[in-house]
Amino acid sequence: MQILPHKVLESKVEGHGSNRRKGIRRRIEVTVERETVTVVQRRRRNQAERESPEEREEAMVRLEALLDGAGDLPDGGTRGCCACGEGNIVSRYRYMTSRSMNADSDSLLMTLAEFRFELRRFLHFSEGAAVAAGLHAKQHQLLLQVAGAPKGTAVTIAYAAERLGLKHNSAVELANRSENEGLLTRTADPTDGRKAILRLTLKGRLILDRLSDDHAQELNERAPRLMKALQQVKKHAQVETSAGAR
Repeated sequence: MQILPHKVLESKVEGHGSNRRKGIRRRIEVTVERETVTVVQRRRRNQAERESPEEREEAMVRLEALLDGAGDLPDGGTRGCCACGEGNIVSRYRYMTSRSMNADSDSLLMTLAEFRFELRRFLHFSEGAAVAAGLHAKQHQLLLQVAGAPKGTAVTIAYAAERLGLKHNSAVELANRSENEGLLTRTADPTDGRKAILRLTLKGRLILDRLSDDHAQELNERAPRLMKALQQVKKHAQVETSAGAR
C-alpha cells in the first residue's frame, strides 16, 4: 500500500535533547497513521461506489454470517475488534469455506465408493451366473448385445466389438467360439457380402432368457442402493454446476 507523504508542520528543533526528538517522532507517526487510515477509508468508499447494489448486499450477507458465528476460530484466532477484526473475518471465512469443501469432497468419495462396491458385486454375480450356465462371461455379453440390438441394426462383428469394447480379432474369436457351441449363427449380409450378420440360435436364446431372469431379480434387490448412490452423485454434480455458473 502506498502511503501519502505526511503533512507535518516544519518545526525548528532547538537543541538535541532526546525528549525533544521523541516528541517529534511521535507527532510524525501519529500524522502518518491518520493519513494512512484516511487513504484506506477513501479507497474502500471508492470500491463500494463501483460495486452494484446486488454485490454490496451479497457482501453484507456474508459478513453478517461470519459475525454471527463463534468468536474463536479453531486455529486459536479470534474475531477481535476494529484493528484486527477484518483479517480474522477473512481467516474465518477461508476456514469455513475449506471445511465445507472438504466435507462435500468426503461425501462424494464415500458415495462413489459405495456405488462402485454395489456395481462390482452385481458384475461378480453376473460373471458367476454365466459360468453356472456353461458360458464364459464374454459369451453372455455377446449374446445379450446380439439379442438386444435395436430393430434394423446390422449386428456384425464390428458392431459386437464396439459394444463389448473388444478389438476386431478378439470379437471374431468370441463369435467363432459361440458359433461352435451352437449359441449363434453367422449369415452373409444381403447388402454387403463382406459382412456377416450374427443371430442367436434357439439354444442361445433359451440360455440368455434364463440368465436375464436371474439378472433382473438381482438388480431388483440392488436397485435401491444403486439408485440412492446415483441420486447423491447427481445432486453433487448439480451443486458443482451451479457454483461454476456463478
